[in-house]
Amino acid sequence: MNQTHKIGILTSMLLSSLTFSLSGQSYKVDNYSKKINAPIPLYVSAERGVKTIQFDSAIDRRFDSTTGQWADNHRMYHTYHPNGELHTKVTYFLNEKNIQTSNSQGQIILYERFELDSGSWLPLQQSDYYYNQNNQLIEILGNVFAQGQWIALSSYQLAYHANGEISEELYKSKNGSTWENTNQYFYSYDSNNNIDTITAYTFVNGVQTKNSLISQDFDSNSNLIRKENYFGVSNVWQPNSKQENQYNASNLLENQVFYTGSAMNWVRTDSMNFVYNVSNNVSNSDGYQFINGVWEPSFWDSYTYNSNNDETNFLRQIYVAGVLENGFQRINEYNSDFIKTLFSMSNWNSSTSSWDHQIKYEYSQIYYSIPSVTTVYRGSGNTWVLDKSEERMFDYDITEDEIQGYPFSGIWDYKWESLMTYENVNGIWTQTVFHQNYYSDLINSTKEVTSSQVQLFLNPATTQMQIITNSERPVQAEFLNITGHKVKELNYSGTSQTVDISTLENGSYLLRITQEGKSITKKFIKY
Repeated sequence: MNQTHKIGILTSMLLSSLTFSLSGQSYKVDNYSKKINAPIPLYVSAERGVKTIQFDSAIDRRFDSTTGQWADNHRMYHTYHPNGELHTKVTYFLNEKNIQTSNSQGQIILYERFELDSGSWLPLQQSDYYYNQNNQLIEILGNVFAQGQWIALSSYQLAYHANGEISEELYKSKNGSTWENTNQYFYSYDSNNNIDTITAYTFVNGVQTKNSLISQDFDSNSNLIRKENYFGVSNVWQPNSKQENQYNASNLLENQVFYTGSAMNWVRTDSMNFVYNVSNNVSNSDGYQFINGVWEPSFWDSYTYNSNNDETNFLRQIYVAGVLENGFQRINEYNSDFIKTLFSMSNWNSSTSSWDHQIKYEYSQIYYSIPSVTTVYRGSGNTWVLDKSEERMFDYDITEDEIQGYPFSGIWDYKWESLMTYENVNGIWTQTVFHQNYYSDLINSTKEVTSSQVQLFLNPATTQMQIITNSERPVQAEFLNITGHKVKELNYSGTSQTVDISTLENGSYLLRITQEGKSITKKFIKY
């Protein structure tokens, strides 16, 4: 488990309300044309032109069958540092707002949670993130707002070995004015920086008590060959589970043996063997159970693949009284471009000698390797019943009169991606989920003012914002909404102008500033 992933998991245990960063993403766009206004997916293969598209906002709505009305489940807005790293991520729920702030290196430095009360956002929780000189996370300090001030209640601290890997994690909580340890983890590594032990302790009445222990061995190729798990019982390590792995000359897993702890001993329970084809894909695997001192066969798995090494069929057969019977089946289908078009799972019904279907996904209307329609079926015996449909739509809207040649030199106003889910309720298709992501991309142009010549303050803002330029020449300011329509316009002269935005709906906007025939478009969020 790498350091970043491990920190993410353990941090989420401490701060379950934490939301994680979604940074700017790079997409590649196919052939340029003077008029692009057709459904084209965001994730497309590159032939011409590479553009950086930043995720601006998202709206997720759920249909309430009780009220018969659509209601926002959550809304999300992003802002970015000049270098493209995510700066703020603001998420709105029904009566809650979360704000995540990151530094220019993309590291979270502050997480805040607010509650809506009588039209005002009241602070509830706050988490501060601290880093050392090597930009490694060393503490998350959790605070609650009470009696008009922030009070620290929890702390998650990290220490590191000289090799940069985590050596210790310590959880603390506040008891009155005193900090008390609650959980502690220690990590050690072998010469190849593989984790060989993870030791976990809890604290009872301030006394460190054994909780769990993981011990691992690796071979010279960093293949895991042994993993043992222990639980702390009466402050003594007692065996819980163990696995041993063997590999072939190609470093592919060949055999696994599993053990369970019994008193202070290891008892063999199961084993698996793997066979590979010439493409190093698993072709067969078989399982055994250790019963009365003898290995008894329990199942036999077989796999098939297409010419692109994609799995097309998986079949598990189970030994019943020494005879193989069908047990479980998984089927995948692909089109001529090796794009998955179907996935289904079924269980064998021995009483009817047929497959009882469980679930099936059909992918259709595929644009540039992305399925835009997914139909979901639930199994009813050996028949499929329509359950729901998900439709993903994409759109690029390029202002034609601002395109001046390849590569794009005008303003690429909006891109959006939507996901709509329909459920089959008593034979009637009912739309239950509506989710939209909005993306924007500013493309350099010889007709654009440089970004440093225009600043917006505050951004995001609620009631007022200020436009700041470095010239007193006349300015035309145009607010464009997420559909590309102009919703507000003003003309003024001077280097600064305060704008009333209280009447604008919450959401993402583009603010186009034109001065002396040159334009710059800035992203702006009203919340």
